[in-house]
Amino acid sequence: MFDIEDYVIVNKGIEKDINQDNIYINGFHLSEKNNGVNNYNLKINSNFKKLIYSVFDGIGGLKKGEYASYICCNILSKLYNNEDLDNILNKINNTLLKVSKDENIKLGTTASIIQICGNKVIIDQIGDSPIYILFKNKFIKLVEKDIDDDYLLPNYLGNSLKFINNKKTYKLKDIDKIIICSDGLSKEVSDNDINNILTQSNDTKFICDKLLNCALMNGGKDNISIIALKVKRNYREFINIIILLVAICMIFLIIF
Repeated sequence: MFDIEDYVIVNKGIEKDINQDNIYINGFHLSEKNNGVNNYNLKINSNFKKLIYSVFDGIGGLKKGEYASYICCNILSKLYNNEDLDNILNKINNTLLKVSKDENIKLGTTASIIQICGNKVIIDQIGDSPIYILFKNKFIKLVEKDIDDDYLLPNYLGNSLKFINNKKTYKLKDIDKIIICSDGLSKEVSDNDINNILTQSNDTKFICDKLLNCALMNGGKDNISIIALKVKRNYREFINIIILLVAICMIFLIIF
């Protein structure tokens, strides 16, 4: 059994006038027009059945990136508890294409999503918003190449070509910490520095604050979204079983 501790920061950055990132976390997301969020956290115990953490980075090279990332969160909030995520992602892609056609604009967004279902961690990743994992004491970065020859992200939701979902699955018991972020963090802070910060502390607020400060100090050229997760073993159920067994033994000794 496990507890999940999380902390979230969404920052507009220094050079951007608007925030085009959005996040969806177990029913919570930002409005279309927002200036980010200074903190948001839950401490979730092992009674959960399914959790979801996601970052959507509206593509700045297209129009209304904040609208695209908001549409993703809005559709997830309506459908996630009742439909398979793969189906939802297809519906999001089709919706973005329809809105683009109806409103004569081009919409697109990345998607980096973590689902925790029992002892499984399922990763869905579309585009260049990285996911970092401390996995069996190893530091893993999951991200795809961010630009093609035309300097436009080749794989994203809202793409007229079929998007590619880079899906991976891990065992929850093998994972220590996870960072989901937009490239506003990864382009300002090196992988080595992110790894060092992850290993400095188990406090998810400290990790988010430290990463954000590093990104801002290095320029803060883009919106910065950070979700930090810490997986902790929960021994309460095991302890309760031991207490019950001791009580049964005591009763047995008294009776006999």
